Amino acid sequence: MMSKNCKVMRCIFRCCSLLRILYTFLLNKKILLFSHELTNTGAPRALLNLACIFKEFGYSVIVISFLDGDLKKTFEDKGIPVWITKRKSVLHILPFLFIFNIILCNTVVTYETVNLLQKFYGKKLYWWIHEAEFFNTFLNDLREKKRKICKKAIKKQENIYCVSEYSKSFFEKYNKNIKILNLFVEDEYEKYNTKHNNDKIVISYFGEITPLKGQDIFIDYLGKLPENIIEKFEIKFIGKIVDTKFYEDLKNKIPEKIDVRFFGRLAHSEALNELASSNVFVLLSRGDSFSISAAEAIMLNKPVIISENVGIKDIIKKENCGFIVKNSKDFINIFLNNDFSNIKSPREAYLNNFSKDCYKKNIENMFNKI
Repeated sequence: MMSKNCKVMRCIFRCCSLLRILYTFLLNKKILLFSHELTNTGAPRALLNLACIFKEFGYSVIVISFLDGDLKKTFEDKGIPVWITKRKSVLHILPFLFIFNIILCNTVVTYETVNLLQKFYGKKLYWWIHEAEFFNTFLNDLREKKRKICKKAIKKQENIYCVSEYSKSFFEKYNKNIKILNLFVEDEYEKYNTKHNNDKIVISYFGEITPLKGQDIFIDYLGKLPENIIEKFEIKFIGKIVDTKFYEDLKNKIPEKIDVRFFGRLAHSEALNELASSNVFVLLSRGDSFSISAAEAIMLNKPVIISENVGIKDIIKKENCGFIVKNSKDFINIFLNNDFSNIKSPREAYLNNFSKDCYKKNIENMFNKI
């Protein structure tokens, strides 16, 4: 009996969800967003921000995701219906997609969906790619047939965007028409106490604990500084431990005089609170298409130190609100010469590049056909 009741409740819930989606269909301009997943990570969060901007413009937005995740509830709380389904199911709803003014696929991982939709909805179809260095690994891991499909999809796609010039460099050999759509981050400056009350120089290093994010490079560079400078630091590593062997090796590398804490994955608000109480943001990644965390640091008026493999570097260089590190010599000179006094306001750089007003203008230019 209990089992039947559960089935009835599930049926009612699905019907209510369907009615909500059908109601959304009745609104004027309709946009469908495809996501490979809804984890609380960079690309899905970027898609959430984009969806919210569309909502502010008065568009009707629906999300289809091939994997569930923490962000599903956030989408739905903001009035954006989400349908979790298998990738193969897209084939069965193809005839119904004509009602949408715009269809956008998020990340290179959705290449099979892009390839399918290109045949029917070419000019309506947009592809927003967030990857950079990861693309080469992703491509090499595909079987030959799927690798060809992915390359073909990139070559054929008319409306194709990356998140930075660095990201673009990995794809433009397949398609010369790639454009840039920078990300934006919410302005939460007033929510957090950005004053620093610590005698030490507090450095926040954001990124999953994996070789790609370069925490080992950072520790190596720190170790080359004089001891009287090293002991002035407090280090916060914020990010999920993905590679346990790398994590153990990293801990063994850390000089004894450095105060280091591993926070693991934090809720977004907790991570921003740690960032706000820091002096400096660092990310010496081996490959990062953009880095929302770096943009959030700039929003909180923190100088950033990044490697030349981080996509946000072009704006850092243009705005002179941080440092781009190519080697240990660059890194050491920053702290020996106290170069922080020479940079401009990171907060101003945020307002000029990553604020919602800037993003809205970019979106209007990008989708001016709607």
